[in-house]
Amino acid sequence: MHFYCKCGNRISDTTDFIPYKAHLIADQDFDDLLESIEQLMNQVVNNPKVLDKSINTMYDLLYKANKSVYQCEKCGNLFIDGKGNTLEAFQPETDEMNKHLLQSIKGEKWKGFLIAEWNEIKPDWSDAHGHIFIETLTSVKGYETRSFNDYEVFEKSYYDLLEVLTKKEALRRSSLKKDRQLLHEWKITS
Repeated sequence: MHFYCKCGNRISDTTDFIPYKAHLIADQDFDDLLESIEQLMNQVVNNPKVLDKSINTMYDLLYKANKSVYQCEKCGNLFIDGKGNTLEAFQPETDEMNKHLLQSIKGEKWKGFLIAEWNEIKPDWSDAHGHIFIETLTSVKGYETRSFNDYEVFEKSYYDLLEVLTKKEALRRSSLKKDRQLLHEWKITS
């Protein structure tokens, strides 16, 4: 999904961990949600066999209780899910509004992802075989999302980025895949 703010900025919701998106739960629903989660936890304590079902139920409760909220990174306008697949827009009172209201409470300490995918057959949406996606708050000069047609350069770039981003403590997870087969995976250990 994507839409345009009236300032002309394109706001896109096609991936996870978006820094300009949040989930809003009405105060009227929040305590009900906590009680439902507590009931699910008690069910698991009393019968561990229901763990998988309880986890799925908890996800359903969370998704049903929330509305998506987006903030335009250019002008600060807020957009909240409305009724009937609409968005309600709210404008800031001043131009000095914080345009990063919806970022993680961890701020600059939020850890992200490094994802590298290689396909021998190029995907329909691309002119390249390999893509590296960096989803962190830490930028690496010259390494925004990149496309590759040389596997050796692609693989070396992945490991170079992994080294730089782990030294900066900017990652929680990384993966390298070739034709959907996982070749390398790294996860933070705490």
